[in-house]
Amino acid sequence: MKCVKCGIREALPGSLYCAKCEKGYYSSLDPFYHDYYTFEDFYKKELKNVSPARALAIADDELLLYDYYQKFGFFEPRLRGPISYREEYLKLEEFFIKLFYNILKERAGSKVDDLNVLKNSLSNLETSYGIL
Repeated sequence: MKCVKCGIREALPGSLYCAKCEKGYYSSLDPFYHDYYTFEDFYKKELKNVSPARALAIADDELLLYDYYQKFGFFEPRLRGPISYREEYLKLEEFFIKLFYNILKERAGSKVDDLNVLKNSLSNLETSYGIL
């Protein structure tokens, strides 16, 4: 099982945390910056060599963890740029939307001749459910 705080390393037996997180290494006084990724590094490590469906699921999970971080402060985000988390997660969100759109377009195939119909459908989803 992965550590619930960093999501990078394996948790210690009988614990929810890895050895570093359990000792408090993620406090503001002693951060381990090498455990954070830029979007480009995350893409190369996690998304590049997997199927599009798996990459979509991984990106979705990471975006959900970031959403939980913003709302509740439960998880420490894994993506960090030189300035903030936000810039890296915006890149991940853009990747997710493009990949989702490409998968949806591929699945729809000849049923959707006009891309504008598909774009309108996606904007209706966004309006109706507050997604994307």
